[in-house]
Amino acid sequence: MRCDSPRCSQVVHRFWGELVSIRDRSESDTLTLKLLWVFGMTKVSKFFGLGLSQAELDFVDVDVPFDIQLYIDPYAIEISSEPLAVDCNEFLRTFFTEVLESIRDRDDDRAAFLMSNFREPADTFLGVAKQGRAGRGVGQKQAKQLIATMKRSKAGATGLLEHLSDAAMFVEHIGRDKISDLTTNIIRSILVEYTQSQCELHGIEDLVTRPASSPLWNQEKRTWKSGNVLLPLVKDRHVLLVPKHFVRQDISLAAREFYDKNVTEFLQAEHLRANSSLVHVLKSGDPVVTKKSVRDEHKFSKDFIADISKEHPSLLRAYKDAKRAIGPPKTGDIDEGFLETTYATNLINTLNEIPPGREHANSYHRFMKGVMTFLFHPSMTNPQLEKEVNKGRKRIDLLYDNAGDGLFFDRILRWSQTDAINIPVECKNYNKEVGNPEFDQMVGRFSPKRGRFGIIACRNVDKEAALLERQRDIVNDGHGFIIVLADNQIVSMLEAISENKRARVMGILEGQFNKLIT
Repeated sequence: MRCDSPRCSQVVHRFWGELVSIRDRSESDTLTLKLLWVFGMTKVSKFFGLGLSQAELDFVDVDVPFDIQLYIDPYAIEISSEPLAVDCNEFLRTFFTEVLESIRDRDDDRAAFLMSNFREPADTFLGVAKQGRAGRGVGQKQAKQLIATMKRSKAGATGLLEHLSDAAMFVEHIGRDKISDLTTNIIRSILVEYTQSQCELHGIEDLVTRPASSPLWNQEKRTWKSGNVLLPLVKDRHVLLVPKHFVRQDISLAAREFYDKNVTEFLQAEHLRANSSLVHVLKSGDPVVTKKSVRDEHKFSKDFIADISKEHPSLLRAYKDAKRAIGPPKTGDIDEGFLETTYATNLINTLNEIPPGREHANSYHRFMKGVMTFLFHPSMTNPQLEKEVNKGRKRIDLLYDNAGDGLFFDRILRWSQTDAINIPVECKNYNKEVGNPEFDQMVGRFSPKRGRFGIIACRNVDKEAALLERQRDIVNDGHGFIIVLADNQIVSMLEAISENKRARVMGILEGQFNKLIT
């Protein structure tokens, strides 16, 4: 049997690593237990019976105990405007600023202390685990070596080294693994809270308290602290959930990639313009400068990358802008074999099978919780439950962060009349029409801190004209903007995806919004 997929390679890699890790043991049953462990991988969603696919989940649905080859990318966090990423970026900024200031103040002990308190994360199941070393920390010796490298870096001396994401570009011996590990450790306390929030959202109740696998960064005191954390347990392994819009298949900013394309092409043009000795004339009479000749003349090093970035900052800006536009990996990149078009059709069938009525409200709520992420991620992220007691009855609704990704979501984020930092979603599995109580309930959730835009999902709208008048009255009274998405709009969006025309989803959403202001 032959398998050339990356997943098969991971299986073989993991299996071999487990064999190596037990080579010196004599227990006869250890090998059997290890084999069962290696091949008994379990997705988080399957283990807890969530009934949702990766496309419907905000977090990376990892296979325990395997590591999936994705990396937490500090640049992806840095460029995002959604609240969770903003908080994480502040942690990254303060930590890296503390390290740089320690270096500039020649306080090597302080800098080494800061850098020595991180571990290879053993609970995110991301990256490529080093067999037998998962969870190992960076000691004082290695930390001092990293600090010495940063001190020697030209980027540090010239001010180019501003963010953690820049370290992979300009500092030798710091690559995607160290960057991802560092990022994970610095934002770990936020990821713990995110994990707990996602567990609450999906009804995962059996969380277990454990000592933190590595120190937690204390934002206020600018130091590391230890403590206990509450995390879900999958097959006796604690799991730290990671938002899928935080990860990339490789970290965004890479020195070699920048050199191979942007820098090389720039230098080719410069040598042509100057008619340098690297110019070669073809038989056709056309002058050329080959990439090979440029790379032979200007050898790759991270110091060279720093020099040319300082001299020509537009080069680095163009590279970062191009990386900004790529966005997070698609579901098929995380979940091998996933077909979005087929899955959209399946969701239409699922919706049609849910009867309206209070007794089926949980099924409808669970469906909408998944379909909102499927339709609108990465624009709507970090779904959370909001609970309020209303006349003795607990009301559970959804609240999403607005990442401002895409024209529509950027528009409602920046427009002063909406200021939609968050997007509340109400799910009404009614036999009756949505009326004033539902609109009043939504308006009550608007605030200057959250914004004034929300979505009510319902089953049917018979009196569209009357409904639209209610929506426009709310707008005209200055209370905010409420879109109603009934089954027919949800089905139209899913049909667009099933026909491989996902761009129509935003068109439908914008169409509903534009009705309120025309």
